[in-house]
Amino acid sequence: MNILLTYNDKQREMQGWHWFDEITNLPDEKLSYCSLGLEQATVNKIFSENVLDRLSPQDAAHAVRHWTKLLAHNGVLCLVVTDFEEVARNYQQMEFDMDMVNLRLGDRRSLHTLVQLVSVLKNSGLKIVMARNEGLAAVIVARRE
Repeated sequence: MNILLTYNDKQREMQGWHWFDEITNLPDEKLSYCSLGLEQATVNKIFSENVLDRLSPQDAAHAVRHWTKLLAHNGVLCLVVTDFEEVARNYQQMEFDMDMVNLRLGDRRSLHTLVQLVSVLKNSGLKIVMARNEGLAAVIVARRE
């Protein structure tokens, strides 16, 4: 099973992926990003884009721990979040597109950095496969061993 996690994305379905969006596409109101209602160790891949940005730091760490438990052996978690270190660096150097910044900032509850999220993933027992910045985004791929 593959899981796609988005936030307020009305058009992001991917064929062959189970889609969860707390705003537009959650099959049961009792579910949340921190409790998806799935059996542990049954998920091959989880792709999360801009979800952790919308959670408090505590809820983000809780969600990552929950997602880690869902992953099967060698399951992969891919996170895409706004890296606020990159936002600050671009702002300081005046090298940013304000429309893109506004789009990425939205109604967030926490400010993440690539380094901080790598630490959260490692503390959840995941091995980091790749971590890099792409524009203002931090992209991290981790595997459960």
